[in-house]
Amino acid sequence: MKDFEVVRALGKGFMGSVLMVRLSSARGTAPCALKIIDKDRIIREHMVERVLQEKELLSRASHPFVVRLFGTFQDDAHFFVLMECVGGGDLFSAMRSVRFNDVCAHFFAAEITLAIGHLHSLDIAYRDLKPENVAIDSLGHAKIIDFGLAKVVEARTYTMCGTSEYMAPEVLTHVGHGSCVDWWALGILIFEMLSFRFPFTGRTAAEIHKSVVFSDPRCPPYFGSATKGIVYLLLIKDQTLRLGSGADGGGRVQRHPWFSPVDWDDLLRRRCTSRFMPNASGDAGPPARGGSAPGAGGCGAPPRAASSSQAAPTPGGVLSEGQHQLVGGL
Repeated sequence: MKDFEVVRALGKGFMGSVLMVRLSSARGTAPCALKIIDKDRIIREHMVERVLQEKELLSRASHPFVVRLFGTFQDDAHFFVLMECVGGGDLFSAMRSVRFNDVCAHFFAAEITLAIGHLHSLDIAYRDLKPENVAIDSLGHAKIIDFGLAKVVEARTYTMCGTSEYMAPEVLTHVGHGSCVDWWALGILIFEMLSFRFPFTGRTAAEIHKSVVFSDPRCPPYFGSATKGIVYLLLIKDQTLRLGSGADGGGRVQRHPWFSPVDWDDLLRRRCTSRFMPNASGDAGPPARGGSAPGAGGCGAPPRAASSSQAAPTPGGVLSEGQHQLVGGL
């Protein structure tokens, strides 16, 4: 930490805090986001494997619309993750500050589609796509953050995870899911960007889940035919028939008529001007639901109960030798 100058706090999550920092020796450089994770906490909550996995997957995912990992380091009590600082707020805050039209929705959905397609090419299922996990940089481009629930899935996996409103039917019914859950979530996101409501609703999580499994989505009458088409195809309950399934799934999503205004080559090279620009303070609007720090991600799952067999923490927050062995892979 002595090598960094703290600019300001960005937020605080379940596993630790996030700071905006600069290298002390290079004050003219762009700031970075430094996530500070409490080692004792991740051991106590059985989250070591999750932190290791997030680090590994972020290091693989090099893409213009995925937050960039610069490196990791540690001391006796903390694990530090140094990332690109994405200072324009998040997509949810942007959606609260202005009413999105088709142009805005096209732009963000297209950048997210390229990012998701890239992750799928690496056999990574992201599994937590939602507006809070899409940061916006200073030029108004999307950046996917928070890889806490991401996983390499070559066939199917059976973990029930995600956020209720965005979870696909195959996750809720435990039949096994793959990366196609991300295309379902994209369908929910497009619907939400253009209507600021969800296609599947309920007063409780259980009611939402029941609606996802048994109800059909209904688009508002002001949705155009192409908009209705892509939403309905992305929200097909059978994952084998859903738009985005199978070989070249991302390419099939890109070729849907709703995306016909998009120049994919220019978009990938960031030559397209964003239709939403963060204000001068770098804030896209009110805080996001859940309170995740912009540009740094959050702690996407509730803590697990502590195991009675785990090693006891040593005084002063410094780890014992046995605990160091548990987090040695960091």
